[in-house]
Amino acid sequence: MAEQCDDRSGVYIVCSSNGELQLLMDLLDDAGIEVENSCAGNGTCGKCRVRIISGECLPPGPEEIGLLSAIDLEQGIRLACHCLVRGEVELSVENAAQDLRILEKGMLADFKVEAEISKHLLTFVHNGQESSLLENISQQLNIKQSVPDSLDVLRLIAGYKPDDTTVIVAGNQLIGLEHGDTTVDCYGVAVDIGTTTVVASLYNLAMGKELAVASALNPQTQYGLDVLSRIQYAGKGSNNLEKLSRLIIGCLNGLISDLCRQSGIDFQYIYKISVAANTVMLHLLLEVSPAPIGRAPYHPVFRQGQDLAADNLGLKASPFASLYCLPSVSGFVGADIVAGIIASDLDRAKDTVLFLDLGTNGEIVLCRDSKLIACSTAAGPALEGMNIACGMRAARGAVEEVWIQDHSIQWRTVDNAPPLGLCGSGLLDLVAVMLDCGLLNSSGRITARNSFADIYPHNPLAGQIDETAGKRKFWLIPSSDNCPNGIFVSQADIRQVQLAKSAIVTGIKTMIAETGLDESKVNEVYVAGAFGAYLKPSSLVRLGFFPESWRDRITFAGNTSKAGAVIALLSKSVRYRMEETAQRVGYIELETCPGFEKNFIKNMSFPGRE
Repeated sequence: MAEQCDDRSGVYIVCSSNGELQLLMDLLDDAGIEVENSCAGNGTCGKCRVRIISGECLPPGPEEIGLLSAIDLEQGIRLACHCLVRGEVELSVENAAQDLRILEKGMLADFKVEAEISKHLLTFVHNGQESSLLENISQQLNIKQSVPDSLDVLRLIAGYKPDDTTVIVAGNQLIGLEHGDTTVDCYGVAVDIGTTTVVASLYNLAMGKELAVASALNPQTQYGLDVLSRIQYAGKGSNNLEKLSRLIIGCLNGLISDLCRQSGIDFQYIYKISVAANTVMLHLLLEVSPAPIGRAPYHPVFRQGQDLAADNLGLKASPFASLYCLPSVSGFVGADIVAGIIASDLDRAKDTVLFLDLGTNGEIVLCRDSKLIACSTAAGPALEGMNIACGMRAARGAVEEVWIQDHSIQWRTVDNAPPLGLCGSGLLDLVAVMLDCGLLNSSGRITARNSFADIYPHNPLAGQIDETAGKRKFWLIPSSDNCPNGIFVSQADIRQVQLAKSAIVTGIKTMIAETGLDESKVNEVYVAGAFGAYLKPSSLVRLGFFPESWRDRITFAGNTSKAGAVIALLSKSVRYRMEETAQRVGYIELETCPGFEKNFIKNMSFPGRE
């Protein structure tokens, strides 16, 4: 069992049953205590850090020692996925996400607001016969006398008196009645469920006006940072799929409560929720097994848009509310990409345009001659600061920008807070700077200290190159009072960047080759996603993500997934366009393309120094 002792300090007490040895991660998981778990419990990421305050734990083994520093071990830091405990143990969670920076806005194409939900005031004389009331409603509003199957007509109408009555209509169907005049209260919520973060916006449906925005870390991250880890976890236990679904439903309800608090409205007046997400996240939301997406031929259970009663999922909204999930293209090109296509008007582009959503997965869409083709690449979590020795999400204290100035490397953290680690943008900036400074060669190998000192005899950066036990690293921030453990990038970290970069570049080049196009003919490049919003075009070009000719063609489009969910919420006709667009996007399975593996290896290298 486990219990929290102090909400403010984050201190917990856990106790193994019957005094037997138990894995600390299992105890925390059973109690619903969130610990970062990037590798889905496989014991390789080193992120599930806890500090043991008191109690009996077995000594760390070689794998755990390899993932923690000597300073960590001296301070009582252990990894929950390795640490075996007996009896009562007091601990604190070291890496709980705080002040996470989440991108909430994105490119939004022009569209006409034509919300499906409307509310109308009726004043009628009730003669006690429900059929007369339905006739009255039908005549006044010219709508069908029908309600969803989940509602009982008599129960819906019973109890209404000759007072003012508000009718709720979806399209031309009656979906609910409310006492009094509530016509001014008609709201909807647009949601982007990302693998890492969740963003929700509250809208006045009649006016198409945004009233509030709320965001949070996706609570499913404790069971893996990427979709394959979530698929694996969902299939491990009989209740795991339900657990993942319950987690995201709870997250959405928390965001809805926050939206209502900000705007001063009652959640009972929320009638529509639209959701854009990747295909796996949609399956987990609806508690549909994503297992088929994780094995060949990778076909999802559903691709088309889903329209469901929100009440059946336990969502905090009106009992008459519906949930609309945008359509997907394939198992790995989801509704978030369809949302991005519509939000950027890519489906109507006259020029040749490349759309790239950078994240744990890199989805790429190429528009040429009004034809759309797409692919997905497994970029891995390195671009979000994960699976990196000193990596972290883009939260307060993360190094987010790095540059060279007067033979020294400068850096800046999120909120200018004391440095805690490297997020994705800071990592890419640092690698680009290392290439420019000669600290790194085009093959990705960190230069040895002696070799660097021989080439640049008066450069102080040589002192920041370290080689211990045959493992080379570069210290961006040496250990100090302000940063006790210091921040470095290791040879293994560089390799993670190379793998992510090669995945993206190979995807782009394969798409261009498949269409018989030359890269110089790409007129515009849209980079979407939270990670892309904080990148510098110069770093992307220096690392070889994009050719030099694209430097001035890059537009950072922001959170286009949420933007597309907003359009789906407010425009019924655009929802039809989304369904049609999802059906006509061609999908390329990269691994089946000739020369893919050879090109992947080739694209691991960085561009040479000029």
